[in-house]
Amino acid sequence: MTRHVDLKTAAAQLKKISSLRPSLAIVLGSGFDAVADALERDAEVAYAKLPGFPPPGVRGHAGKALFGKLAGTPVLVLSGRAHYYEGHSMDGITFPILALAAFGIRALLLTNAAGGINRRFRVGDFMAVTDHINFMGVNPLRGPAANDEVRFVDLTQAYDPKLNRLLKRAAGRRHEHGARGDCGAAMWSAGRGHFVHHEPGGRHEPGNLVASRSVGERRACQNFGSAIADKFRRILRAEESRKRNPE
Repeated sequence: MTRHVDLKTAAAQLKKISSLRPSLAIVLGSGFDAVADALERDAEVAYAKLPGFPPPGVRGHAGKALFGKLAGTPVLVLSGRAHYYEGHSMDGITFPILALAAFGIRALLLTNAAGGINRRFRVGDFMAVTDHINFMGVNPLRGPAANDEVRFVDLTQAYDPKLNRLLKRAAGRRHEHGARGDCGAAMWSAGRGHFVHHEPGGRHEPGNLVASRSVGERRACQNFGSAIADKFRRILRAEESRKRNPE
């Protein structure tokens, strides 16, 4: 079975789970499982029952697709993700995102934990990503293109400015409760480690955080012009990480 047939099969399977047809999806990364608890659930299904969805192997990643409502808005939530550093292929980790596009998702919010290298950041801060730098040496868009796919993809508007403005507004409302929000560029690395001791200083200028999780998902869905992606990340400062994980 080809990948494109798998996408259609996975999307059809998702449509059997619930009568809800949300246009918004959220992928929950590490530290964001409380969002699943707040969801007014209609239905759920384990990734193991969805063709093409790789099983997450990291603690805190439930490996379930959840249908429900948040603040009255229908949403499809992917609770957890499989990671490239776990040994999955790039095709494997981006497959669920392409299946969301085939399902009919038009707005996508990707979340994950990341290592912050901007010295303004504090542990627990959030950052909306406005751009990324690829240090991976791989690209999820590599390979044969289907007839309906664009061969050379424009990434200058990869992170939708309108959605980022909404995130900034929401972060402003939460600031009074102690949450801080910022925006910046993410540097995409393979993981599992984010850096060595000399890297944060060398990487301070071009970017604001180092991530190994969701940039590939974002690049993959760029081929589907109707799927708008945006990112929000929890910050773990490099200094704090070194204290918690000394060599």
